[in-house]
Amino acid sequence: MKKVRNKKYNANKTTNQFYKAALRDKAVLFVTNGRGARMVNLCNGRQYQPTLETTRIIENLTTKWCILCAVILKDQSHSSYASYYVHYFNETRKQHQISEEADKVHQELLKSCNKTHLVNLGWIAVPHLYEFDEEQANSIFDQAGAWKDPAEWEKQLNLKEE
Repeated sequence: MKKVRNKKYNANKTTNQFYKAALRDKAVLFVTNGRGARMVNLCNGRQYQPTLETTRIIENLTTKWCILCAVILKDQSHSSYASYYVHYFNETRKQHQISEEADKVHQELLKSCNKTHLVNLGWIAVPHLYEFDEEQANSIFDQAGAWKDPAEWEKQLNLKEE
């Protein structure tokens, strides 16, 4: 019969707890407008470039991620809106392991949207379970400049005028 080991100190568990505490109020934000991935503070909405240490923490963290996938849209009356889908991961994963499922979710979301209204795609990844509020998501994407690019219908209109 094997002896049950009750280690008081488990290095991996302790490191993971430290990582989660460091990212408690933070999320990773990405919008396809060319600014790259950024960090966002979920409490005050402030966006900033991640430090090298934060980047390493995100790469090494194993947790249950929560991703809000967004399709940023603008109609002909210049009303900005977005289509959102929140995906919760049931198993713990590293950051690089969530991208495939996020791509699938984005593809499904794109199918349900009007292609001529398309402005940008984006996502917000949180390293813990998080309840997203649509107003908060709109504010975060607006600060990131997600609606500043022209929609597909605006691009077609500009081509016709030239």
